[in-house]
Amino acid sequence: MSRNAEPLLLDSTCAKPGRSCATLRHLLAASDARALPPRWQRLLAWRFQHPRLLAAWLGSLGEAEAARDASSRWLCSLTYLRFQCLEVLGQGQPLGPEMQRLQALSLEQGWNPEQARLLCAMGRLAYSRGDYGEAAQCWSAAMQLARLSEVADAEVEARVGLGQIYDALGNGHTAARLHGDAARLAESLQDDYLVSKVAINQGFNLRVIGRAEAAAQAFERGLEAARRGAIRHYEGECLWQLADLALQQQALELAALRVEQARKLAEAADNRWLLSGVYRTLAQIKLAQGQAEAARIAFERALNQAEQTGARRQAADCLDALALLAEQAGDLSRALHHTRAAKALQARLLDQLHVAENLDALRQYDLSEPPPLERMLLLSEELQQIDTDRAQALRRLTQAGALILRADFASVWYWPDGAAVSMADAGLAPDARPQWQRYVETLRQSQRPPQDIRVLHDSRAHPDVTPLRPLLQSLGLGSAIEVPLRQQGRWLGLLLLARQGPPRPWSREDVLLASHLGSLCSHIEARHQTQLAHEALLQANRTLEQRVMERTAELEFSNHALALANELLTAATLTDPLTGLHNRRFLEQHIASDLGLAQRDVGRTGLHIVAYLIDIDHFKAINDRHGHGVGDQTLVEAARSLQAICRHSSYLVRLGGEEFLLVDRGMEAEQSPHLAERICEAFRARDFELGPLRLRVRCSVGFACFPLAREQSVLSWHEVLELADQAMYQVKREGRDGWMGITPAPGRRLPPDPQSLSDLLASGCVQAMRGLAEPGAPD
Repeated sequence: MSRNAEPLLLDSTCAKPGRSCATLRHLLAASDARALPPRWQRLLAWRFQHPRLLAAWLGSLGEAEAARDASSRWLCSLTYLRFQCLEVLGQGQPLGPEMQRLQALSLEQGWNPEQARLLCAMGRLAYSRGDYGEAAQCWSAAMQLARLSEVADAEVEARVGLGQIYDALGNGHTAARLHGDAARLAESLQDDYLVSKVAINQGFNLRVIGRAEAAAQAFERGLEAARRGAIRHYEGECLWQLADLALQQQALELAALRVEQARKLAEAADNRWLLSGVYRTLAQIKLAQGQAEAARIAFERALNQAEQTGARRQAADCLDALALLAEQAGDLSRALHHTRAAKALQARLLDQLHVAENLDALRQYDLSEPPPLERMLLLSEELQQIDTDRAQALRRLTQAGALILRADFASVWYWPDGAAVSMADAGLAPDARPQWQRYVETLRQSQRPPQDIRVLHDSRAHPDVTPLRPLLQSLGLGSAIEVPLRQQGRWLGLLLLARQGPPRPWSREDVLLASHLGSLCSHIEARHQTQLAHEALLQANRTLEQRVMERTAELEFSNHALALANELLTAATLTDPLTGLHNRRFLEQHIASDLGLAQRDVGRTGLHIVAYLIDIDHFKAINDRHGHGVGDQTLVEAARSLQAICRHSSYLVRLGGEEFLLVDRGMEAEQSPHLAERICEAFRARDFELGPLRLRVRCSVGFACFPLAREQSVLSWHEVLELADQAMYQVKREGRDGWMGITPAPGRRLPPDPQSLSDLLASGCVQAMRGLAEPGAPD
């Protein structure tokens, strides 16, 4: 837990989940409000097993603490813990106003860990109400604070929440990245609560992007972690999601079993939000079973739970379903009532989605002025012209930088002789320079200097807020970006961009532009140092320097030309000159790594490499009748037809003559005949137009899968190709214009010694699939 300076969520294995409520009451009764921190680990073990009891006790502690000191830092942690308990029950909304008050207090006092966790909780409340814009703002701020303060559990919560927002907006790939980062961080913390939470959200994300099997695996991981940590509501949610997946696959018995298990856990945890989802899935199962009345009752129960927890999206889904059922039952009045209520909720949800979707549009550019990126490019070009005057270049950089980032001022500081010196600034009042110098000196002498660009949406969240507090107040600093300037790994300066007044958050584009300004500063300084180092030599060695520069340019040009020629030569050795396809050399260079990956992953993914050997039928007759020129054109047209059906994971090789090899990486064995049929259809679909000639060209295809298991080993690649070759020639013998494939027989292994295809088929070790042209089809 090295990333978490002030860990709040500790290992819950110290308390046995099987203890009775009476034992818990005795434990809690023996604890005093001021003596709670030493017992933290024992208490947290119960927050998911007896949340109502622990929430009540934490509430009494909070009331006592508030009576003693309403601005207590300890009160922030108590309130957050209480929210975790109430969230299990789906009853966290009433804590919203108090958490807002404590979050404002944490911001004012610079309590970043508490503020990050409270923002995570506020984001969760906003999301459950359907206020996606507010939720995204809370989670974005929480993640920034968590990273500044190294509060890993809050960073996981914030990443998961933002992933949910992107899932709601339909951007599943961005959500997957956020969930993946959260998963790696949660695993490093070894926290069953966070691991199960992340797994649930990863599973939902995988469902959104259409990967149902991977989603089921994620929910199974979440279920394992939830059971290990005795986290009943997450155990129930995993079972509910697995039931929903089973329902989608029409596995109604399995879905009914899992939804019943989820219902019991949700009721035991008294989690109304989860009960709403469970009853909704139960209703859908009843509908699939043709039990309309039972489905209506379940939907009404789901609606009741959703309304109690303020879950507007679930409530809208239930109302839509009830309206449809009422219409089918002929109760048009009730159907209209439900429809109107659903539309009202959906309108509010759409408003929130619109807000969240436009969170990144923080800046509307005036079309009469160039946008920031264009200004930055112009500045870069302008600074190239100021190649001898460092002071002028830095002055221009700060002026343009303040304008581009809409900062109130920008300044560049260096400390060549130990003390920070302002090299250039824009918008900085002369009488404020001493204060800014103290600000920079404080950062330079800090125990935690910025290792990378530091973004402060609110200056009160600064890691060095305690020594800087008087300066922040006197300077009226609201937001800042600090960019460390380094040369050869040594920190020698700072680019500072700041906004005064109320905090105004920086956009991602602002951060990227600030980083580029820092690179320009470093470039200016590097150029200045280079000029100083060479100034004494330039006068005496000008002619020699010019000759060295000219020779260097010639060598660079020659090296570039040589590198280009080598690239072209390498490409030529791997390409068939007639068709432009890969050749045997390319296959030999790449197939070994492909085979290794396939053999390693087939047990986990079920995906094989499939080798399709394709031979043009009657090609010798084409050459004999029309000449080798037409034969060559036929090969080119055949290559085009095959390229048109190649998947992204495939590559095509001309083996020689009229024979081609299509290597498909990542295919399930039972799907392999589909591609073989497409290959044949590509030739049947059109005649080849070769100048004045129109030729009807057909092909024979043989394929085999890798790996094919034999006793204590697998067939080599060459043995697999030999099987595909025998299959292709079997198609030739049976009349051409078709395909034959060899796949492993379920549960069988090939004998250790090589055997012919006919022997293997006779022994049942492999199975053959065929697809031939229908009798009477034109040849």
